[in-house]
Amino acid sequence: MAAAWREACRDDVSTNNMIEIGPLVLAADRLIGILLVWLFLAGAGVLARRSGDDFGRLSWSAVMIGVLAARLAFVVQNYPAYLAEPWSILAVWQGGFTAWAGVLAAAGVILVGGKRRRSAVVLAAGAGLLFAVFQAASFALETREKTPFPMDVQIETLEQTPLQLESLAGRPFVVNLWASWCGPCRREMPMLVEVAEGSAVPVLLINQGEDSSVIRKFLEREGIQSGMILLDPDQSLSAAVGSRALPATLFVGADGMIHKTHVGEISRAALMNGIREIESALK
Repeated sequence: MAAAWREACRDDVSTNNMIEIGPLVLAADRLIGILLVWLFLAGAGVLARRSGDDFGRLSWSAVMIGVLAARLAFVVQNYPAYLAEPWSILAVWQGGFTAWAGVLAAAGVILVGGKRRRSAVVLAAGAGLLFAVFQAASFALETREKTPFPMDVQIETLEQTPLQLESLAGRPFVVNLWASWCGPCRREMPMLVEVAEGSAVPVLLINQGEDSSVIRKFLEREGIQSGMILLDPDQSLSAAVGSRALPATLFVGADGMIHKTHVGEISRAALMNGIREIESALK
Protein backbone atom coordinates (compact mmCIF):
# COMPACT_ATOMS: atom_id res chain seq x y z
CA MET A 1 0.00 0.00 0.00
CA ALA A 2 2.81 2.43 0.87
CA ALA A 3 4.48 1.77 -2.48
CA ALA A 4 1.26 2.50 -4.33
CA TRP A 5 0.80 5.68 -2.36
CA ARG A 6 4.36 6.83 -3.18
CA GLU A 7 3.65 6.30 -6.87
CA ALA A 8 0.40 8.22 -6.62
CA CYS A 9 2.21 11.11 -4.95
CA ARG A 10 4.63 11.32 -7.85
CA ASP A 11 1.92 11.15 -10.49
CA ASP A 12 -0.71 13.52 -9.14
CA VAL A 13 -0.58 16.52 -6.85
CA SER A 14 -3.92 18.18 -6.31
CA THR A 15 -3.26 20.24 -3.20
CA ASN A 16 -4.81 23.69 -3.33
CA ASN A 17 -2.45 26.36 -4.63
CA MET A 18 0.27 23.86 -5.54
CA ILE A 19 1.65 23.52 -9.06
CA GLU A 20 3.44 20.39 -10.30
CA ILE A 21 6.25 20.79 -12.85
CA GLY A 22 7.65 17.36 -13.61
CA PRO A 23 9.06 15.99 -10.34
CA LEU A 24 8.84 19.42 -8.66
CA VAL A 25 5.93 20.64 -6.56
CA LEU A 26 5.89 24.41 -6.09
CA ALA A 27 3.63 26.62 -4.03
CA ALA A 28 1.69 28.85 -6.42
CA ASP A 29 2.73 32.03 -4.60
CA ARG A 30 6.42 31.10 -4.90
CA LEU A 31 6.02 30.43 -8.62
CA ILE A 32 4.26 33.76 -9.04
CA GLY A 33 7.13 35.45 -7.20
CA ILE A 34 9.69 33.81 -9.50
CA LEU A 35 7.73 34.89 -12.59
CA LEU A 36 7.47 38.47 -11.32
CA VAL A 37 11.23 38.60 -10.67
CA TRP A 38 11.78 37.41 -14.25
CA LEU A 39 9.38 40.10 -15.46
CA PHE A 40 11.30 42.72 -13.47
CA LEU A 41 14.59 41.68 -15.06
CA ALA A 42 13.01 41.65 -18.53
CA GLY A 43 11.53 45.11 -17.91
CA ALA A 44 14.93 46.39 -16.76
CA GLY A 45 16.40 45.20 -20.07
CA VAL A 46 13.72 46.99 -22.08
CA LEU A 47 14.15 50.18 -20.06
CA ALA A 48 17.92 50.03 -20.51
CA ARG A 49 17.60 49.84 -24.28
CA ARG A 50 15.20 52.77 -24.41
CA SER A 51 17.04 55.04 -21.93
CA GLY A 52 20.60 54.10 -22.79
CA ASP A 53 21.35 53.38 -19.11
CA ASP A 54 23.08 50.15 -18.15
CA PHE A 55 20.62 48.38 -15.87
CA GLY A 56 21.86 44.85 -16.50
CA ARG A 57 24.21 44.47 -13.55
CA LEU A 58 22.19 46.86 -11.38
CA SER A 59 18.93 44.93 -11.80
CA TRP A 60 20.60 41.62 -10.93
CA SER A 61 22.25 43.21 -7.89
CA ALA A 62 18.87 44.57 -6.82
CA VAL A 63 17.30 41.11 -7.10
CA MET A 64 20.07 39.36 -5.15
CA ILE A 65 20.17 41.97 -2.39
CA GLY A 66 16.37 42.00 -2.30
CA VAL A 67 16.18 38.23 -1.82
CA LEU A 68 18.83 38.39 0.91
CA ALA A 69 16.99 41.23 2.68
CA ALA A 70 13.68 39.35 2.47
CA ARG A 71 15.27 36.28 4.02
CA LEU A 72 17.04 38.24 6.78
CA ALA A 73 13.84 40.10 7.65
CA PHE A 74 11.99 36.79 8.04
CA VAL A 75 14.81 35.41 10.19
CA VAL A 76 14.71 38.47 12.46
CA GLN A 77 10.92 38.24 12.77
CA ASN A 78 11.22 34.58 13.78
CA TYR A 79 14.56 34.65 15.60
CA PRO A 80 13.48 32.43 18.55
CA ALA A 81 12.90 29.53 16.16
CA TYR A 82 16.25 30.09 14.43
CA LEU A 83 18.08 30.28 17.76
CA ALA A 84 17.03 26.66 18.31
CA GLU A 85 18.23 25.62 14.84
CA PRO A 86 20.70 28.23 13.47
CA TRP A 87 21.63 26.02 10.50
CA SER A 88 18.05 26.29 9.18
CA ILE A 89 18.69 29.94 8.26
CA LEU A 90 20.37 28.51 5.15
CA ALA A 91 17.47 26.15 4.38
CA VAL A 92 15.82 28.56 1.97
CA TRP A 93 14.03 25.69 0.17
CA GLN A 94 11.76 25.48 3.23
CA GLY A 95 10.44 28.95 2.48
CA GLY A 96 10.47 32.02 4.71
CA PHE A 97 10.82 35.43 3.04
CA THR A 98 9.38 38.83 3.97
CA ALA A 99 8.53 40.25 0.56
CA TRP A 100 8.10 43.92 1.49
CA ALA A 101 11.60 44.05 3.01
CA GLY A 102 13.09 42.60 -0.15
CA VAL A 103 11.28 45.07 -2.38
CA LEU A 104 12.38 48.05 -0.26
CA ALA A 105 16.00 46.86 -0.36
CA ALA A 106 15.85 46.28 -4.13
CA ALA A 107 14.32 49.74 -4.73
CA GLY A 108 17.05 51.32 -2.60
CA VAL A 109 19.75 49.58 -4.62
CA ILE A 110 18.18 50.79 -7.87
CA LEU A 111 17.83 54.41 -6.72
CA VAL A 112 21.33 54.61 -5.24
CA GLY A 113 23.02 52.68 -8.05
CA GLY A 114 21.06 54.57 -10.71
CA LYS A 115 21.90 57.90 -9.06
CA ARG A 116 18.21 58.73 -8.91
CA ARG A 117 17.99 59.27 -12.63
CA ARG A 118 14.50 59.26 -14.09
CA SER A 119 14.95 55.80 -15.56
CA ALA A 120 16.09 54.49 -12.16
CA VAL A 121 12.99 55.98 -10.51
CA VAL A 122 10.82 54.33 -13.17
CA LEU A 123 12.50 50.95 -12.57
CA ALA A 124 12.11 51.27 -8.78
CA ALA A 125 8.46 52.19 -9.26
CA GLY A 126 8.07 49.13 -11.49
CA ALA A 127 9.42 46.95 -8.68
CA GLY A 128 6.81 48.46 -6.38
CA LEU A 129 4.05 47.78 -8.90
CA LEU A 130 5.10 44.16 -9.28
CA PHE A 131 5.08 43.83 -5.49
CA ALA A 132 1.49 45.12 -5.47
CA VAL A 133 0.61 42.46 -8.08
CA PHE A 134 2.26 39.80 -5.91
CA GLN A 135 0.30 40.93 -2.84
CA ALA A 136 -2.98 40.87 -4.76
CA ALA A 137 -2.24 37.40 -6.13
CA SER A 138 -1.24 36.13 -2.67
CA PHE A 139 -4.46 37.47 -1.18
CA ALA A 140 -6.50 35.78 -3.90
CA LEU A 141 -4.69 32.48 -3.31
CA GLU A 142 -5.19 32.70 0.47
CA THR A 143 -8.88 33.38 -0.01
CA ARG A 144 -9.16 30.38 -2.33
CA GLU A 145 -7.21 28.19 0.08
CA LYS A 146 -9.61 28.79 2.97
CA THR A 147 -11.68 25.64 2.67
CA PRO A 148 -13.47 23.74 5.45
CA PHE A 149 -11.40 21.15 7.28
CA PRO A 150 -13.10 17.71 7.12
CA MET A 151 -13.90 17.22 10.81
CA ASP A 152 -15.89 14.05 10.09
CA VAL A 153 -12.81 12.05 9.04
CA GLN A 154 -12.03 9.40 11.63
CA ILE A 155 -8.46 8.73 12.65
CA GLU A 156 -6.88 6.40 15.18
CA THR A 157 -4.32 6.40 17.96
CA LEU A 158 -1.33 4.06 17.81
CA GLU A 159 -3.43 1.67 19.90
CA GLN A 160 -5.98 1.81 17.04
CA THR A 161 -8.55 3.55 19.21
CA PRO A 162 -10.87 5.76 17.10
CA LEU A 163 -10.37 9.50 17.62
CA GLN A 164 -12.90 12.13 16.58
CA LEU A 165 -11.41 15.30 15.11
CA GLU A 166 -14.72 17.00 15.90
CA SER A 167 -13.45 17.36 19.46
CA LEU A 168 -11.20 20.17 18.16
CA ALA A 169 -14.13 22.21 16.83
CA GLY A 170 -13.87 25.86 17.85
CA ARG A 171 -10.09 25.65 18.42
CA PRO A 172 -7.16 26.39 16.11
CA PHE A 173 -4.96 23.39 15.40
CA VAL A 174 -2.28 22.09 13.04
CA VAL A 175 -2.27 18.81 11.12
CA ASN A 176 0.87 17.31 9.60
CA LEU A 177 0.40 14.51 7.06
CA TRP A 178 3.41 12.22 6.89
CA ALA A 179 4.76 8.72 6.21
CA SER A 180 7.86 6.90 7.40
CA TRP A 181 9.07 6.26 3.82
CA CYS A 182 9.09 10.02 3.11
CA GLY A 183 12.57 11.54 3.53
CA PRO A 184 11.44 15.13 4.27
CA CYS A 185 8.89 13.73 6.74
CA ARG A 186 11.63 11.93 8.65
CA ARG A 187 13.83 15.03 8.72
CA GLU A 188 11.15 17.32 10.12
CA MET A 189 9.62 14.81 12.56
CA PRO A 190 11.87 15.46 15.61
CA MET A 191 11.24 19.20 15.35
CA LEU A 192 7.50 18.70 14.88
CA VAL A 193 7.31 16.45 17.95
CA GLU A 194 9.23 18.99 20.02
CA VAL A 195 6.97 21.86 18.95
CA ALA A 196 3.83 19.74 19.41
CA GLU A 197 4.72 18.84 22.98
CA GLY A 198 5.22 22.48 23.99
CA SER A 199 2.47 24.13 21.94
CA ALA A 200 -0.82 25.42 23.35
CA VAL A 201 -2.24 24.90 19.85
CA PRO A 202 -2.64 21.16 19.14
CA VAL A 203 -0.24 19.83 16.50
CA LEU A 204 -1.40 16.44 15.22
CA LEU A 205 1.04 14.22 13.31
CA ILE A 206 -1.22 11.97 11.26
CA ASN A 207 0.47 9.13 9.38
CA GLN A 208 -0.93 8.32 5.96
CA GLY A 209 -1.53 4.72 4.92
CA GLU A 210 0.89 2.76 7.10
CA ASP A 211 0.22 0.00 9.61
CA SER A 212 0.66 0.74 13.31
CA SER A 213 3.44 -1.89 13.58
CA VAL A 214 5.41 -0.13 10.83
CA ILE A 215 4.99 3.22 12.55
CA ARG A 216 6.00 1.81 15.95
CA LYS A 217 9.20 0.35 14.49
CA PHE A 218 10.00 3.69 12.84
CA LEU A 219 9.40 5.65 16.05
CA GLU A 220 11.47 3.17 18.08
CA ARG A 221 14.32 3.31 15.57
CA GLU A 222 14.29 7.13 15.60
CA GLY A 223 13.85 7.37 19.38
CA ILE A 224 10.61 9.36 19.02
CA GLN A 225 7.83 9.24 21.60
CA SER A 226 4.76 11.41 21.25
CA GLY A 227 1.06 11.19 21.95
CA MET A 228 0.52 13.40 18.92
CA ILE A 229 1.33 10.53 16.50
CA LEU A 230 -1.94 9.35 14.96
CA LEU A 231 -3.03 6.99 12.16
CA ASP A 232 -5.05 7.45 8.99
CA PRO A 233 -4.71 3.95 7.49
CA ASP A 234 -7.02 4.63 4.54
CA GLN A 235 -5.55 8.08 3.72
CA SER A 236 -9.06 9.48 4.13
CA LEU A 237 -7.76 12.83 5.36
CA SER A 238 -5.36 13.29 2.45
CA ALA A 239 -8.16 12.52 0.01
CA ALA A 240 -10.58 14.85 1.79
CA VAL A 241 -8.24 17.86 1.73
CA GLY A 242 -6.96 17.11 -1.77
CA SER A 243 -3.33 16.58 -0.75
CA ARG A 244 -1.38 13.80 -2.42
CA ALA A 245 2.08 15.18 -1.69
CA LEU A 246 3.89 14.50 1.57
CA PRO A 247 4.70 16.00 3.94
CA ALA A 248 1.84 18.50 4.10
CA THR A 249 1.10 20.77 7.03
CA LEU A 250 -2.38 22.28 7.40
CA PHE A 251 -3.09 25.27 9.63
CA VAL A 252 -6.73 25.22 10.72
CA GLY A 253 -8.38 28.21 12.38
CA ALA A 254 -10.98 28.22 15.14
CA ASP A 255 -13.54 28.80 12.38
CA GLY A 256 -12.84 25.29 11.09
CA MET A 257 -11.27 26.59 7.86
CA ILE A 258 -7.87 25.64 6.47
CA HIS A 259 -6.06 28.99 6.51
CA LYS A 260 -2.76 27.82 5.04
CA THR A 261 -1.21 24.68 3.57
CA HIS A 262 2.54 24.09 3.48
CA VAL A 263 3.61 21.23 1.20
CA GLY A 264 7.13 19.92 1.68
CA GLU A 265 9.52 20.03 4.61
CA ILE A 266 8.60 22.82 6.98
CA SER A 267 11.01 24.81 9.13
CA ARG A 268 10.50 25.51 12.81
CA ALA A 269 10.14 29.21 11.97
CA ALA A 270 7.45 28.60 9.33
CA LEU A 271 5.59 26.27 11.70
CA MET A 272 5.67 28.74 14.58
CA ASN A 273 4.72 31.60 12.26
CA GLY A 274 1.73 29.62 10.99
CA ILE A 275 0.65 28.83 14.56
CA ARG A 276 0.83 32.52 15.48
CA GLU A 277 -1.33 33.41 12.49
CA ILE A 278 -4.17 31.02 13.37
CA GLU A 279 -3.91 32.10 17.03
CA SER A 280 -4.14 35.78 16.10
CA ALA A 281 -7.25 35.09 14.01
CA LEU A 282 -9.03 34.48 17.33
CA LYS A 283 -8.43 38.07 18.46
